[in-house]
Amino acid sequence: MKAVIFAGGRGSRLGELTKFRPKPLVEVSGRPILEHLIINAAEAGIKEYFVNVGYLDPMIQEYFGNGSGFDVNIAYFESVGKGPEQSLFTAREYLGEGTFCCFCGDNILLSSHIEKIIGFHSQNNADATFTLEQGEPKTFKRVRIEGDTITGSSTNVNDPVLVYNMAMQTAFLDVLYETVKDREEKSFAFAMDDLAERYDIYALDIPFININKPDDIKNAERMLIGADKNG
Repeated sequence: MKAVIFAGGRGSRLGELTKFRPKPLVEVSGRPILEHLIINAAEAGIKEYFVNVGYLDPMIQEYFGNGSGFDVNIAYFESVGKGPEQSLFTAREYLGEGTFCCFCGDNILLSSHIEKIIGFHSQNNADATFTLEQGEPKTFKRVRIEGDTITGSSTNVNDPVLVYNMAMQTAFLDVLYETVKDREEKSFAFAMDDLAERYDIYALDIPFININKPDDIKNAERMLIGADKNG
């Protein structure tokens, strides 16, 4: 299986930690965030990666190379346009047909959580299976949920934020492109009112740590320690 990883952000809220290195190379428990992600995703069966790079990207490419040191294949690309949606549209040509995964390169997910996303997506013949977070109050890219099903877009602060740690069919990515290509705001959350009734779109409440602040590193370390204790 193939995966796209967003790894181009600067991570300015991490202060000095990202002054001279890209955010995905910030260490958690002695390893870069992105290394944890790739190792865990590889354990879940993903062996081919397309990494969207930007800020200080030579450092990422030097560290990971072609992925052979991690028993995976890694290629790099720069997005045409801004935002994660444009990164996915840029990567489309590399993905072929069928199911692919996508991850945020500053997030820590366990292999068991990635397996759950892939397994749910396959068992339900889904067009897309996203993850969710509550997000900050100012975040407006939210969706309405009934059970595990996305039913539409939302601006209600009590509804969850759509997160692009996900599995998706490439055919549905094509649908998303056609839906948002002429819009100024291309967030997939805003497309759900148009698509939720016609496609099988799900979202799971999967635990993950988004590394935005120094305290998030401590939370991620605790999650990894807990995973080690649980085998």
